[in-house]
Amino acid sequence: MPTTPESLKNSALVATLPLAQLSGLKTVGDALKDELLGRYLKELITNELTVGQTSASDEQLALSTATIEAIRDKEANQKWEKLATNPTTQWKDLLLSPLLDGKSVSGKFSPRLVISFAALVAHSRGKFGKIKFKCKDSSQINKLYAEAWREYDESPSSVRDLLSIVFEEESVWQQDLNAISGLHRSVSTVLIDILDNGITEALRRL
Repeated sequence: MPTTPESLKNSALVATLPLAQLSGLKTVGDALKDELLGRYLKELITNELTVGQTSASDEQLALSTATIEAIRDKEANQKWEKLATNPTTQWKDLLLSPLLDGKSVSGKFSPRLVISFAALVAHSRGKFGKIKFKCKDSSQINKLYAEAWREYDESPSSVRDLLSIVFEEESVWQQDLNAISGLHRSVSTVLIDILDNGITEALRRL
């Protein structure tokens, strides 16, 4: 079944959600208007989510444009808080395969999906600086995150330890993500950057 603007829209929103909430933005429209997140959304769709969907560059551009327009027309007034139901399960279902498949094609992990994954883990804490939000994952996943965050003492090694705990949970990911070459290093590097320097600085480095 071919990928449609509707399915790409859903994937793009799931990827952007933790970044938007860590940034303190309330609605999808706020993200579209934000310089960094607006650019992130467009580049995620154009450079990463639509890649491989068609071999023709004009068709890829048309698919990307239609997806961005669908988000702007249908989702601008949506609140991120209402979209934040089962974010980890949604991320796994919609974005884990594109992340892993992209590495097999290009030889590296998608930088925008990596920062989204790192932001998802940061988001699971339920707070970021003065910003607080509800974690609406299942009780099992919330318990996993709570256990992982107990390892965190603001040191880089503790970030790597907490990510190892999250990644090894096969009941969530259907595999041990620690076993995938380079993934833990890629995500932990960005997660350390987010926790130390903030989401804005991490986005600027994309």
